[in-house]
Amino acid sequence: MTIRGASRASEHAGSGDLHAMSALEIAAAMIRAEAAIPAALESELPAIAEAIDAVAGRLRDGGRLVLAGAGTTGRLCLLEATELGPTFGIGDGTVIALLAGMPDRPNREDLLHADPAADDDAAAGAAAIARVRVTERDAVVAVAASGSTAWTVAALEAAASRGALAVSVACAHPSALASVASVAIHPLIGPEVLVGSTRLVAASACKAVLDAVTTGAMVRLGHVYRDRMVDMQVSNQKLRDRAVRMVSDVTRRSDADARDALESVGWWARAAIVRLELDLDADEARAWAAAHPQLGEALDDQRGR
Repeated sequence: MTIRGASRASEHAGSGDLHAMSALEIAAAMIRAEAAIPAALESELPAIAEAIDAVAGRLRDGGRLVLAGAGTTGRLCLLEATELGPTFGIGDGTVIALLAGMPDRPNREDLLHADPAADDDAAAGAAAIARVRVTERDAVVAVAASGSTAWTVAALEAAASRGALAVSVACAHPSALASVASVAIHPLIGPEVLVGSTRLVAASACKAVLDAVTTGAMVRLGHVYRDRMVDMQVSNQKLRDRAVRMVSDVTRRSDADARDALESVGWWARAAIVRLELDLDADEARAWAAAHPQLGEALDDQRGR
């Protein structure tokens, strides 16, 4: 699969003689290439929105989100999966990353020394989906900049055959990956400054799509109130300070009141907000917060009574 417009180095204005450029010129070429991303993503907004709602629906019904990729895009999937739990307080196993040629829980050596030949192993891609027992309740987002990586295409095809939601992310269109997806997202960013190195602009575009889909799904599920991460895991001093600022800002109460509320409910920002807004005791606030996943709507309804 060839990314449209990426067949020759000279097609990327200003980067054909990259080897002869000064450091400043190289930096300018690299950074300016990223400017293609917003327009490419803008054209994909309807598909991204469709993916957000579809993924949120599977998660709301008890399914999982599986992110699958090879090479750079696989590492992006792993990064996304590891960040979602601490950011939104979701349970272990809700989001899974599958990477070509790596175990389900890769260590440092796995990440540094992945076998590139694994990208071509279609059977292994299908086996990875079977190994984590994907079902029709799950959502699978498969990412391949080229849209043609055999492992990734086979993984998404296997997921679709099991009834899972199948979302493709590629920087090419049409593509083999999109052909097996129910939702296809394909930002066309053109050629790379370093031709064929899809760890550059293509990777940035794919990461932006993953960020939008996963964060959007978490918002739709109620893990965000206003623009705040009310279910984040508060595990260090920096995050405790952030939680205090969050609760203070949202409730318009002092930092001291916010800290007292947070300490009383085990540093769960959602419950601390509920305690201060509805004047409940700690146990009541935790129970009320757990029973009302859409915090904004629930608080508005309660205030209107």
